[in-house]
Amino acid sequence: MINKDILSQYTELAPRFQSSKPFKFLTLDGFFETDAAEKLLADFPRFDSDKAIDEFGRKGKKSAHTALKDVSPFYSKVYDYLLSPDFLDAMSSITGIPDLIPDPNMYGGGTHENAHGQSMDPHVDFNYDQDYGYHRRLNLIVYLNKDWDESWGGAIELHSNPRRPEADERVAFNCIFNRAVIFETNEYSWHGFERVTLPETEQHRSRKSLSIYLYTRTRPQEEIVPPHGTFYVPRPLPFELIPGAPLTLEQINEIKGAITHRSNWIENYQKLELKLSGQLSEQGSYIKDILSQVKPVVSGPARPHGYSLGLYADGWVQTEASFSVMGKRPLSSIMIRGWVPDHFPVPFLITVEVSENFASSTVRQPGEFSVNIPITSETTFHEVRVKCDRSFNGTEQKVNGDARDLAFLLVEVECAAIERPEVLGSRS
Repeated sequence: MINKDILSQYTELAPRFQSSKPFKFLTLDGFFETDAAEKLLADFPRFDSDKAIDEFGRKGKKSAHTALKDVSPFYSKVYDYLLSPDFLDAMSSITGIPDLIPDPNMYGGGTHENAHGQSMDPHVDFNYDQDYGYHRRLNLIVYLNKDWDESWGGAIELHSNPRRPEADERVAFNCIFNRAVIFETNEYSWHGFERVTLPETEQHRSRKSLSIYLYTRTRPQEEIVPPHGTFYVPRPLPFELIPGAPLTLEQINEIKGAITHRSNWIENYQKLELKLSGQLSEQGSYIKDILSQVKPVVSGPARPHGYSLGLYADGWVQTEASFSVMGKRPLSSIMIRGWVPDHFPVPFLITVEVSENFASSTVRQPGEFSVNIPITSETTFHEVRVKCDRSFNGTEQKVNGDARDLAFLLVEVECAAIERPEVLGSRS
């Protein structure tokens, strides 16, 4: 379905794509074969208000259909083509990005229809596939608007940094019929379009497009960031404010609309923060509960008992930790045996408290160490608290990828029982 003339130019197109500014992109006119483009427009689905829910949960002026196979038999054929090796190999050849993967669910993609009055703020797209965690790498948008006058708005804009309007580098392309805009998605591929403003006699029209998003299993390490949704930046005012100059009614309405729009985004992000904070709190409680079940290795006539804090399942200990042991009979001492790797900082002070009995020791070199705490009471249940005056973080020190703050590795908790002399019975 891709125009054969375009496919024959891939050796020229890939270098153009790789060197474009403000980020990697291409514009290609006559992208699909003419008959295919005409059929895409002829079968384009009607505007569905139930599919026109905006970022704030309100019915808006943009309708999207992701289920292409349900649109028409021809769109079903197009869907199969977009998932085919032929299409993916062609896109790799055109862009120079190998091993592209389609999204069978067309999440966020499919047909997009924007009615009169609709716009899209500059934004950076979500960066991972929801189902498999693939990296989002490429957007392909094919426009299906015949005789579209540039003065009607809707031109796609690519920005270097819309957060700094005074330094923003912007390129724009009219959304004309069978024009494709292809661009790499990353943390600075800002794009959007200005409001569609159709004359009254043309408001039966709409801005139509087909959007396809492609992924890869990996991407350059320097481009990898944590998963995120779509980030939007509200547009600056379309006119300059001059001190002392009167504002027209149109300008006043524009300012009011911009304030309302920004307020909506602030409220939206506040709701999102509350939602994510709640999820983090719930997950934190779950992790804390799991860690409380971690038990130390206990030897001698005793066993671990109850909950613990500051212990990890792989044996590492935080700077403060606590756990309990239950003796089978009264204990005379508890010894903490630990180990410190060569790259951990020494010396450090470790203090151990066992049922109001204290012992401290300075660990002066890497390797194994021990701290012994004599016990004066004859109870069998003992709470053990361990405190160290320093920790090591592998990520911060760029030694390994372990971001935990670790004090030492707990090898064993060695318990000794009170030795009682045997009582010899008298013979009669």
